[in-house]
Amino acid sequence: MANGCTGLLPEPLACCPQSAYGQTTSPDVDVNATCANGYEPGSFWIRTDTTPYEVWIMNACPQDWVCISGCDTELYHFQTQIDTTLASATYPNGQTTIVWNFTETYNYPSPGASYDPAGEWYEIPVDGIYQFAVSLVLDLRGLTIAATSDFVIECLVGGSTVMARLAGLSVFNETSNEFLQIGSSQTAEFSAGDRVSFVLLQDSGVTVNGVSDSTSPVFVAPQAGMMTIDQLA
Repeated sequence: MANGCTGLLPEPLACCPQSAYGQTTSPDVDVNATCANGYEPGSFWIRTDTTPYEVWIMNACPQDWVCISGCDTELYHFQTQIDTTLASATYPNGQTTIVWNFTETYNYPSPGASYDPAGEWYEIPVDGIYQFAVSLVLDLRGLTIAATSDFVIECLVGGSTVMARLAGLSVFNETSNEFLQIGSSQTAEFSAGDRVSFVLLQDSGVTVNGVSDSTSPVFVAPQAGMMTIDQLA
């Protein structure tokens, strides 16, 4: 057995086996988890009340544990898409909230975070750093738009606080335009309870349409657009 904590030479006293398999109480809060009471650097702890199991290893003394496997299962992941079975969305000149499919594609870990039944917002479940990626297809065919029209997607909290502006596109032709595909990702820090939504900002001077399975050519999910949110930390 290797030497352990300072002051406990040549090795920790009353050391337990270096496997704590099956204990569900974290060594960070377990009174028996101190070096003198059984753990030393190199000891590992397997938590069996999670799926998959979490594996922790003590890398310094006292009470310095690092998760080496399974802990990312508690991070939140969400995705939804444009519902192409509905009529194409319309986006008037100015700012319009993007409406997504009322049913999420996935929402992990179960039972998932709160999601607006009307498809407009996702509620941040816990404080953390989140990455979000958004794509959207617009149909500019047959429209006469302003010269140098800009199309940008922004991330809002509470419908008003700007958290990030995603990369947008500028269109310089007033006529003879086709489909415009906007897509980008950003990272921001959010607080639990923040309701995150995405809006399209455009100054073409006219209302532009999204796409659907009734568009010619046909667009089906996820081709018309999607929104993905992944917790990083």
